[in-house]
Order: sequence, then C-alpha cells, then structure tokens
Amino acid sequence: MNPSTMGLAAALAWLLGMIAQDSIPAPSVVSIHEIPALHLVAGSSDTVLVSIEIAEGFHVQANPASDEFLIATELQFVARAGVEAQVHAYPPPIPFRLEGADEDLKTYEGRTAIPLVVVAADTTASGDFVLEGKLDYQACDARRCLFPKSLPIWLPVVVTGSAVR
Repeated sequence: MNPSTMGLAAALAWLLGMIAQDSIPAPSVVSIHEIPALHLVAGSSDTVLVSIEIAEGFHVQANPASDEFLIATELQFVARAGVEAQVHAYPPPIPFRLEGADEDLKTYEGRTAIPLVVVAADTTASGDFVLEGKLDYQACDARRCLFPKSLPIWLPVVVTGSAVR
C-alpha cells in the first residue's frame, strides 16, 4: 500500500468509526494504572513508568503514528511550580495489520509503559504537588477505529530539600 492509499485507508477507517460510533456505544478500551507518589529532591529528576492497559482485541496508534491522518498516542502534563514531566521517548511499536491492508500499522496493545522524566527545579519549594495531564489516543480493532479520546491523569510528586548546596 503506498502512502496516498494508506492516507485514504486511514481516513476511511476514521469515517467508518464516526458512523459506527453513532449506532454503537464506544467501549472503554484504555485505562491508566494509578501512579504512586514520586519523591524528588529539589534540583533532581527521576523517571516513572506510566502503565496503560488496552483491552483485548483493540490497539492504539503508536507515537509516531503510521499515517498523518491517524492520532498518535500522546502523554502530556502541565508544569507546576518548578515541577515538570515530559516523555522523551515512546515505547517501540507493535506491528498490526488491518483486515485487507497491505502494510502494518504502528500500534500499542495489551499493557504498555510510557517512560516519563520528572524534574524538580533547584528553586522548587518543598511540598506536595499534583501534575495534571492527559493521555490522547485513538483506539481501533481489526475493522474500525473509534473517535480519538483523552483520559485525564494525575501525577503526585513530593519535593523535599535542595540538591544545590
């Protein structure tokens, strides 16, 4: 399948998902495991794994997605008072072939973990913080893609002392 056909196939899958969504309730296919509080010293960083579970029979588009018309899985957080969290690399994709397609899509399925680097600036005051974020994704099964969705996520961070002396 060439890129222009892949784009057309992805657009068609999206359109079919929109039609299907009007007649069939969209199942909840992605869940996020609770993240325990991360303890940091001001001026330091650590990595935490955000574990997501994708229901059997479904997959979500990887990051980057296989086609510009597909919605890549993306994890984002809003920085707060000198504490920020960013994804520096997404996990490797799992190939998935839609029925009738000639090429694989880059996806995630089952349980996957997204590494998140959390940084507390050296000027961050000691205290408890909760970073608010969201997981954007587009779930599909072998025949259709559902509308893109966002799930809220919260990352508790406890900052103590300062690493700078």
